[in-house]
Amino acid sequence: MVIASWPQQHFDVDGTLYGTFVYDYDVSNGKNDWKFLEKISRKLDGGCECSWSDGSSKKAKFKTAAEVKRELIRLGYK
Repeated sequence: MVIASWPQQHFDVDGTLYGTFVYDYDVSNGKNDWKFLEKISRKLDGGCECSWSDGSSKKAKFKTAAEVKRELIRLGYK
Protein backbone atom coordinates (compact mmCIF):
# COMPACT_ATOMS: atom_id res chain seq x y z
CA MET A 1 0.00 0.00 0.00
CA VAL A 2 1.21 3.49 -0.86
CA ILE A 3 -0.34 6.66 0.53
CA ALA A 4 0.61 9.82 -1.31
CA SER A 5 -0.31 13.44 -0.77
CA TRP A 6 -0.10 16.50 -2.99
CA PRO A 7 -0.44 20.10 -1.85
CA GLN A 8 -3.24 21.97 -3.63
CA GLN A 9 -2.72 25.71 -3.83
CA HIS A 10 -4.71 27.32 -6.60
CA PHE A 11 -6.79 30.43 -7.07
CA ASP A 12 -9.93 28.64 -5.88
CA VAL A 13 -8.65 25.87 -3.56
CA ASP A 14 -6.08 25.36 -0.83
CA GLY A 15 -5.30 22.10 0.97
CA THR A 16 -3.95 18.60 0.46
CA LEU A 17 -5.07 15.84 -1.91
CA TYR A 18 -4.60 12.26 -0.64
CA GLY A 19 -4.37 9.11 -2.75
CA THR A 20 -4.10 5.47 -1.69
CA PHE A 21 -2.64 2.89 -4.06
CA VAL A 22 -2.95 -0.79 -3.10
CA TYR A 23 -0.80 -3.54 -4.63
CA ASP A 24 -0.71 -7.29 -4.13
CA TYR A 25 1.97 -9.80 -4.97
CA ASP A 26 0.66 -11.74 -7.99
CA VAL A 27 2.05 -15.24 -8.36
CA SER A 28 -0.68 -16.43 -10.75
CA ASN A 29 1.17 -15.48 -13.94
CA GLY A 30 4.40 -17.23 -12.96
CA LYS A 31 6.32 -13.94 -13.00
CA ASN A 32 5.79 -13.03 -9.33
CA ASP A 33 4.90 -9.42 -10.13
CA TRP A 34 3.17 -6.72 -8.12
CA LYS A 35 -0.38 -6.08 -9.33
CA PHE A 36 -2.17 -2.76 -8.85
CA LEU A 37 -5.60 -3.28 -7.26
CA GLU A 38 -7.58 -0.45 -8.84
CA LYS A 39 -11.01 -1.20 -7.34
CA ILE A 40 -9.89 -1.27 -3.70
CA SER A 41 -7.54 1.67 -4.32
CA ARG A 42 -10.53 3.74 -5.45
CA LYS A 43 -12.47 2.77 -2.31
CA LEU A 44 -9.55 3.85 -0.14
CA ASP A 45 -8.86 7.11 -1.97
CA GLY A 46 -8.51 9.82 0.64
CA GLY A 47 -9.83 12.72 -1.38
CA CYS A 48 -9.08 16.35 -0.70
CA GLU A 49 -8.79 18.01 2.69
CA CYS A 50 -9.31 21.44 1.22
CA SER A 51 -10.98 24.79 1.55
CA TRP A 52 -12.39 26.75 -1.37
CA SER A 53 -12.60 30.48 -2.00
CA ASP A 54 -16.40 30.37 -1.54
CA GLY A 55 -15.87 29.37 2.12
CA SER A 56 -16.70 25.67 1.71
CA SER A 57 -14.34 22.95 2.92
CA LYS A 58 -14.00 19.19 2.87
CA LYS A 59 -12.21 16.65 5.08
CA ALA A 60 -10.19 13.81 3.56
CA LYS A 61 -11.52 10.33 4.34
CA PHE A 62 -8.14 8.61 4.72
CA LYS A 63 -4.85 10.41 5.44
CA THR A 64 -2.79 7.85 7.37
CA ALA A 65 -1.86 4.18 7.16
CA ALA A 66 -3.79 3.52 10.38
CA GLU A 67 -6.99 4.99 8.88
CA VAL A 68 -6.57 2.90 5.72
CA LYS A 69 -5.88 -0.28 7.71
CA ARG A 70 -9.02 0.25 9.82
CA GLU A 71 -11.09 0.62 6.64
CA LEU A 72 -9.52 -2.50 5.11
CA ILE A 73 -10.50 -4.48 8.22
CA ARG A 74 -14.00 -3.01 8.10
CA LEU A 75 -14.25 -4.13 4.46
CA GLY A 76 -13.23 -7.68 5.44
CA TYR A 77 -9.54 -7.68 4.45
CA LYS A 78 -6.87 -9.04 6.80
